[in-house]
Amino acid sequence: MSLDFSNRVLLSISVAAALVYLTGWLPFPAQVLAKGLTVSILAIIAFRCRQPLLGLALSFGSLGDVLLDLDPGRLFVFGLGAFLLGHLTYITLFIRRRLSRQDLAPRSKTRWAIVAFLLVYVIAFSVRLSPWLGALAAPVYAYMGTITLMAMAAVFAGFRRPWAVAGAICFVASDSILGAAKFGGGIPGRDFLVWSTYCLAQYGLTLGCLAESGYGADTTSVS
Repeated sequence: MSLDFSNRVLLSISVAAALVYLTGWLPFPAQVLAKGLTVSILAIIAFRCRQPLLGLALSFGSLGDVLLDLDPGRLFVFGLGAFLLGHLTYITLFIRRRLSRQDLAPRSKTRWAIVAFLLVYVIAFSVRLSPWLGALAAPVYAYMGTITLMAMAAVFAGFRRPWAVAGAICFVASDSILGAAKFGGGIPGRDFLVWSTYCLAQYGLTLGCLAESGYGADTTSVS
């Protein structure tokens, strides 16, 4: 079952807002609005499709986007907290999906390999970043642990299509780039890399979850 016309229009507006924010053409207040609209519109689509947990997770993400854009220095911890709540909501969504489906295929070697890679990567990244975290070490480690659990929960949720899992992995990649740039020094093309991987993450999670619930185009299943 595909998205209806209204939701396709909303999705188009979200993509347009994401591209406008990426270009940086607008002045400061309008840029914040474009950034906030990108994911908040995805939340509206999720609520319209009767997926409240998905909508709530996306709403927290949109709040984090706005907070980090308004004042990335003073509001960093609050933005981090909003994303943390979003990841906890995603974890709840994925666990509920796993528990409600008794016909899912057994956990495959591919899924275990993805999870092993995530764990090795996050541990190595945490060790590399630790000298620069200072007083923010505790909240950053809490966040990194939570986003890792979110990605693992997505892998083991048993999605038949790859979009949600790909989105979760893109989320880890996006936040890794952001963290490395904030605490470890400048990264060429940081803004482009962070925003593009973040958008891929939220679009992948949104469309992947909606496809599994009966919305979106069918694709080849993955083991």
